Amino acid sequence: MAKMLIDLSGIVVSGTDVAYSKSFPLPSGNPAFACCVKAASPGAVKVKLELEVSNEIPTTEYAIDSNWSLVERAEEFLDLIEDTDKHAFAYEPPATQFARIKATGITGNDAATALEKLQVSYIK
Repeated sequence: MAKMLIDLSGIVVSGTDVAYSKSFPLPSGNPAFACCVKAASPGAVKVKLELEVSNEIPTTEYAIDSNWSLVERAEEFLDLIEDTDKHAFAYEPPATQFARIKATGITGNDAATALEKLQVSYIK
């Protein structure tokens, strides 16, 4: 059984800004996929997380890219974080070559909110 852990921690989601993680390759086959996330903030946390996928690496990492799209049925992904607890969840990404996490600050989110922990793992 092969394991792969990708650490994407440290993304800052200021106020209502949008932030993207670094893209990461998705393995072929049918891996089990899990994500662990924990926000840190001196104030309120309101961050929406979505999974984006593509068959091309982004033109510029950490930036919007027209070759990337949100996964249908995005409500299956952890949608909204409103605390500083650690959250873990499983998800089955579609058959694409790359993925990344899109984090959007929702009204009321503190300007200093960061994703203190954001890790993606695969078990195959």
